Amino acid sequence: MLDDATAAQIEEHLSLLRQPVELVAALDGSEASRVVEDLVDHLARLSPLVTAARGDHSRRPSFAVTRAGSDVSLRFAGPPTGDALSSLVLAVLHVGGHPPRVRPDTAARIAALELPLELETWFATSCRSCGETLHALGVVSVLNPKLRHTAINGAAFRDEAALRRIVGVPAVFVNGERLAQGRMSIERVVDALESLGG
Repeated sequence: MLDDATAAQIEEHLSLLRQPVELVAALDGSEASRVVEDLVDHLARLSPLVTAARGDHSRRPSFAVTRAGSDVSLRFAGPPTGDALSSLVLAVLHVGGHPPRVRPDTAARIAALELPLELETWFATSCRSCGETLHALGVVSVLNPKLRHTAINGAAFRDEAALRRIVGVPAVFVNGERLAQGRMSIERVVDALESLGG
């Protein structure tokens, strides 16, 4: 799934991990599921701190990136390939204890958000604007586990995307309701979440 050069780069990044990370995949018989399975298993071979497991989830294929023994977790639904692969690598690093680059005042605002929220970001693997948004929502969910984030590859869930009338990405939803569309920085995400009364 990963070519040798990409795997070598990711392996170097994963050397920054500080805590064990588990990739828990919920799979079905689709081609997208095969890609997810290959990706999860390949990542687990690149670091002794990353393990792959199988689990259950309502949306398949998907996988959770979880810090062992904690509530820190985020999820990818559908394969995060193409431009989204870097978002996955950053998510693994941050879940694994490598600190994200975020201003202290912004980190404090994230920690102060009190509402438990289900966050979803719909993305496309060729989307150049999606990476920053996926990264921002991932950081928010790592710094405040009350905020659960799922990054959803729209191509793997076309019927659901049609039902939600998603015509452009990135599209961000909170508790099933559209929050924003387009590129979002961490600060813009926090502003939007604070406006919800969090």
